[in-house]
Amino acid sequence: MKRIRVLLIAAVLAFVFLLSSCVRQPKYVITDQKRLDQLGKAWKNRDKFPKLNQLDYHIPLYARYLKGVKICLDPGHGGDAHKPRYKRGPTDYREAVMNWRVANHLKGFLEQAGALVKLTRDGDEFVSLKDRVRIANEWGADIFISMHHNAASPSVNRTGTWFHLQPDFQPSNLDLARYIQHGVADAIRLPGVDGVPLKSDQLMYDTGFGVLRGLDMAACLCEASFFTNPYEEYRLKKDWYLKREAYGYFLGLARYAWGGLPRAILIHPAPGSSIVERNPLVKFRADTGYRNRKYWGSSKHWILSDSVMVKIDGEKIPADFDPKPGVISARVPESLSLGEHELEAGFRNHIGNYSHPKIYRFSVEKPVGKMTVSIYPESIPAGSGSMAMIRVRAWDEDGRPVPDGTVIELESSSGRFVEDSVKAENGEAVGYLFAPETPGGVTITSSCLGQSLSTSLEVE
Repeated sequence: MKRIRVLLIAAVLAFVFLLSSCVRQPKYVITDQKRLDQLGKAWKNRDKFPKLNQLDYHIPLYARYLKGVKICLDPGHGGDAHKPRYKRGPTDYREAVMNWRVANHLKGFLEQAGALVKLTRDGDEFVSLKDRVRIANEWGADIFISMHHNAASPSVNRTGTWFHLQPDFQPSNLDLARYIQHGVADAIRLPGVDGVPLKSDQLMYDTGFGVLRGLDMAACLCEASFFTNPYEEYRLKKDWYLKREAYGYFLGLARYAWGGLPRAILIHPAPGSSIVERNPLVKFRADTGYRNRKYWGSSKHWILSDSVMVKIDGEKIPADFDPKPGVISARVPESLSLGEHELEAGFRNHIGNYSHPKIYRFSVEKPVGKMTVSIYPESIPAGSGSMAMIRVRAWDEDGRPVPDGTVIELESSSGRFVEDSVKAENGEAVGYLFAPETPGGVTITSSCLGQSLSTSLEVE
């Protein structure tokens, strides 16, 4: 009798729970019959989805070239759970959740390959577009990927990837977007295909996506699939499917790094330096991104010479490439004004990857009209470990102190400086010379903006 009573109570509780579940309305209720018919039709079309083979998620050998690469992942739309129907699928599944889960799977793959990874959010939290850009820039990321899923009519489902502004704005963005597009599309094999798989974000906004604006590294935004397709939403709830999508991102990134991440590195004028030349010959070293790999051909400066580009203050100027030393050079055609200027260069390596442009700054200043050098003490004992202080003062041809930050180069016939380049402040800079090992006279030469001055130090 007692057992029957327990079973009866359990049955009543189960019925009450079932009844309360039936009357509780979900947050995302669709009442429009046309919409319901569309969803039903889209679900029935699930047979059109290709069958997906099981993956072993191995780390390919070429993923070794991701080692040390700094990759910032941006899982979009965190902190929006309080917004009804916002970025949600037919059964209320949030895009923010799927983005987050894919990003964490991708983080795991990348770290196995030795990449350094940072996410723009730590959980389901809101991070502004400006803050996401700031996080990536301050960290010094090499690559930035904003990870999303899209929304449209229930029948639409395809992969698309977005780059910032026009194709020639930063061609490295196109390279990254292409690898990501191919990797993700090949991994999840959607039933639809986008005839223009790479798109400019200016199709959406005149100034492009805020999350891609202002970044200092190669970047793209990928819409992996459409969560508004009912069957796709069903798959996006499965952890194995999200891991598969992340693996597609991973393979795309590994193949991108395999092709080399080129850089154009400013040689002359030195970054941050001041010069007096109004029409300087600027030079960049073309780092193909694969020269340290120690394979046959890796020592060659193989780049597409027609792809070489040099800009001064945002304007292109004629440039040449010398393949033997691997140097890009360009003569500034018009006299530069006094003050700060910006330089950048770019090129495409023979594997097809374009260097991401870095902005270098230098200043054109008036020549030095007067310079004085004083040394204290005037003599130091040899091999004692003591130092002499060299104080340099410089004025331009109009008698004003040289600008703050002006570089003064120090050379010595014997001994070594703590720093052989010092920067002026209020027209003055100070350097320190360690005592040479042997006695005798030492000649110290100070050079600044086309002017040089030598003085002597006695070593006893």
